[in-house]
Amino acid sequence: MVVQADILVCRTEHELNDEIKEKLARFCNVNVDCVIESVDVNTIYDVPNHMYRECLDKVALKKLKLDYNEPDLDSWNNFLDKYKNPKDTIKIALIGKYVELQDSYKSILESFIHAGAVNEVDVDVIPLHSEFINSENVHDKLQSFNGILVAPGFGERGVEGKSKQLNMLD
Repeated sequence: MVVQADILVCRTEHELNDEIKEKLARFCNVNVDCVIESVDVNTIYDVPNHMYRECLDKVALKKLKLDYNEPDLDSWNNFLDKYKNPKDTIKIALIGKYVELQDSYKSILESFIHAGAVNEVDVDVIPLHSEFINSENVHDKLQSFNGILVAPGFGERGVEGKSKQLNMLD
């Protein structure tokens, strides 16, 4: 059994010229209009507009035999404009047990990006390991921040330890 692609989305650093698209279509057995370039962009939030310009929506709907309706991208482009042109910057301390692991608090970081964009603010999240904050240094470590988020945690050094750190701020 062979799986045959209907659409080929090609990640690339450079635009694909017609000759390359035709060659890809020929060797992958797809229509040339089904070869979509996904050129590197500055931010992941640019991808929907780029895919729209490449007509990925039209090609996919045609393959699925579904009607095409012109999308309304106004709210997306409004978000994108606010994201790219913040009017201010704020610093948030993210206190957690696993801050050295890049993806530990990924959803929290993404929510700050989205909330910041909606409010036309660039949110600079600075991770701080919860074990290195104590009653002697809490004010020095946290005084320069506009806000503090204590990441969820469990166990002896989790929620209990973090709540003690927050009490130190009084």
